[in-house]
Amino acid sequence: MQALEANQAEFRASVVRLENAVSALSAKVDRLGEHLERLSHTVDRIGEKVERLIVDVAELKGRVSQLPTTIMLIGFTLAVLAGSGILKYYVR
Repeated sequence: MQALEANQAEFRASVVRLENAVSALSAKVDRLGEHLERLSHTVDRIGEKVERLIVDVAELKGRVSQLPTTIMLIGFTLAVLAGSGILKYYVR
């Protein structure tokens, strides 16, 4: 009978330890949920900023594509020099 009582006491102690562990685990899970909720808001803000960045980069690419190329600039410079050289002979 004593062995049975000892086993029951040991079992009760194990159940109490298990209840305490589950309680602590539950508290940690609740805190984790709070952290995940804050992280979700942060990720949403990052997503909004990335979307704005995508729009800005697309606008920048559009503007850069309209810039004259080096060959165009060299051609314009040579055309101005040639034109000024021709005008030099006719203006005399």
